[in-house]
Amino acid sequence: MDEALLIENLHAARWQEIIILDEVESTNSYALQMLAEGTLRDGAVIIANRQTAGRGRFKRPWFSDGGLPLTVALMSAEPPHRVGPVALNAGLAVAKGLKGATGRDFYLKYPNDVMSEKDHGKKVAGILAEARPAQGGTALIIGIGVNVAQETFPDELNSIAASLRQLGHDVPREAVAAEILNALANDIERPFCDLRGEWLNMDCTIGKPVRIKNLAVDVEGIAAGLDDGGALLVKTAGGTRRITAGDILFGE
Repeated sequence: MDEALLIENLHAARWQEIIILDEVESTNSYALQMLAEGTLRDGAVIIANRQTAGRGRFKRPWFSDGGLPLTVALMSAEPPHRVGPVALNAGLAVAKGLKGATGRDFYLKYPNDVMSEKDHGKKVAGILAEARPAQGGTALIIGIGVNVAQETFPDELNSIAASLRQLGHDVPREAVAAEILNALANDIERPFCDLRGEWLNMDCTIGKPVRIKNLAVDVEGIAAGLDDGGALLVKTAGGTRRITAGDILFGE
C-alpha cells in the first residue's frame, strides 16, 4: 500500500490518521488493541497489506490474500446499544466506493455483504462492525474486507466469492481504499432513515425467499423490506417478523 498515492486520492478530511501495516492478525483486532491501550483516535484508518487471521461475522475466517483489509474508528457519544445500523451505512458506502473505483454497479445483501450482481452474484466485500464502551461514549470499529486482486480462491469459496480482478477490474488497492473512505466520510454517521432509499435501490434481498439462521428458532419467509431502524422485515406464515440478527440464506 503506497500511502502517498492513497492520500493523493483521498478527499475526505474525516480521516485523521492513516496507519498502514505490513502484516497483522486482523485490522479490527489491532484497532481493539489500540482502544485498550488508549491510543485509538477518532477518524483513525488502519490498512494491512496482509492479514493472517482476518475474521467476519460469527468469528468466521476471512480469506484476505490479495484483498484489502481496512478498519476505520469512530467515537460516538451514544452508548453501544444506541449506535444503530452502522454496518448498513458502511455497506452502502463500500458499494458506492467500489462503483467509483470500477464504474460498475454493486449490490447489497442484507446485512453486510456487497455482491457482484443483483441475482446470483458473488460476494466482493463484507463488513464487520463492532461497538465497544469508550471514555465518554462508544468506539465504533468498522472493518471492511474487499476482494481486490485475488486470481483464485480456496475451493470452498470459488462458487460464492469474486475479486475485482476476476470481474475484469484491475484497480490499484490505493484507489479502491480512497474511494471507499471518501464514501464512508459522507454516509457513515448519517441516520439510516436518510439512506434507506439508496440502500433499497442497491438491495438484492428484498422479494426473495429467505431463511434466517442463528436465532433461537430459524425464520423462513419472504424478505419484505427494511424499516427506518435498519431491521429486515420478513413475511412469514405467522405474520411479519422484524429481524436484526442472524445469517440470511436465500431459499429456493
